Amino acid sequence: MGKAGQNSIFRMFATAITAAGSVLATSTMADATSQHANLDVSYSQDALNGSGVDRLPPNFGSEVGQNRPGLSAAIDLFEALVARGGWARIPSVKTLKIGDQHDAIPLLRQRLRASGDLAIGASSSKTFDSGLEAAVKRFQGRHGLVSDGVVGPETFRELNVSATQRLAQLKLNDARRRDLLAKTGEDHIRVNIADQKLTLVQDGRTRWSARVVVGKPSHATPEFSDEMEYIVLNPYWNIPKSIATREMLPQLRRDPGALARQNIFVKTGWGTKARRINPWLVDWWSVSPSQFPFRLQQAPGRRNALGRLKFMFPNRHNVYIHDTPAKRLFSRSSRTFSHGCVRVEQPRSLAAMILKQQGWTKSRIDQALATGRRKVVRLREPLPVHIHYRTAWVAKDGLLQFRRDIYGRDRRMLSQNRY
Repeated sequence: MGKAGQNSIFRMFATAITAAGSVLATSTMADATSQHANLDVSYSQDALNGSGVDRLPPNFGSEVGQNRPGLSAAIDLFEALVARGGWARIPSVKTLKIGDQHDAIPLLRQRLRASGDLAIGASSSKTFDSGLEAAVKRFQGRHGLVSDGVVGPETFRELNVSATQRLAQLKLNDARRRDLLAKTGEDHIRVNIADQKLTLVQDGRTRWSARVVVGKPSHATPEFSDEMEYIVLNPYWNIPKSIATREMLPQLRRDPGALARQNIFVKTGWGTKARRINPWLVDWWSVSPSQFPFRLQQAPGRRNALGRLKFMFPNRHNVYIHDTPAKRLFSRSSRTFSHGCVRVEQPRSLAAMILKQQGWTKSRIDQALATGRRKVVRLREPLPVHIHYRTAWVAKDGLLQFRRDIYGRDRRMLSQNRY
């Protein structure tokens, strides 16, 4: 999107903020119903007057690694919006979709105008029409939701986050942006845990991105920076002791042969001289989680939990990026399913991009994978990896993005009244 497109987006947003001053947000359906008839007049008049347009920056788009004013300008706009009363909470409704008629719909229109997702001067009807559906899809896309145009529980949840809360969220994430900017160089990988997305930056430009699966809330992916040193093709999976004792030991007690059917073998320990043993010869009921001397190792193959590739940046968290046989999970809008590691979609493409200067192509990678043998490819130059947590940013197209606080990290920091 060009500068003109970006400016038009945020002219609409800034005009909506100015217009909010003429119709203060309310918290009851009765107030919203009595006011919605006047919304078009106030919004349209402000649009004609161009209120607030001259306060916008010439380029609202922003990308990590570039010192643009994206979030700072968004903070200014939200401060103005909060000062004018923010927006009303929409009463709980099971769902709203195209063709529905409901008293909550005028308030939904008001809410979407306030954030610039619904055009100024659009209908104030109680009927959910195609224009409103398009605005809902736009809002959903900016909040990492499935863009189906249906206002259900998840969409209502995001709509009812107050403007004051969003302002605090923006300030917190602006601090995070500055911290990340200080760490990143021309070449790096960054994983936004909250967005569940990996981005590869080379020569200061975004070259490739993909969806990822991150840790469950009970196994939250940590935030840290390190350097990728090597890539493993056809990796073994040395199952962490916590997973072995909590998840695998009960299986071995019920059926010592259960893990062998998953190509998982038992070894006597973690040393280089550890040998494979027959699981049927172990009295698993006498083995306790606190006294578990064995190593469980899954051989390479299509069922391996790490898939066919893993990207290693050794760290104290034992977290790395890897492939997965569970490809279906990438189609989910929320992808918090791992034990903390980062599963990446299309890992062959990522490996080819990283190893291109070392003579590796997808074809060569496929040939190596086809052997079934483990192979380690060391990077000539370590590649910085930044695993971070950002729930608000301005994308390159100028659209303000928000994501759900999946681990409650925003909530904990904001409870300290730091922003």
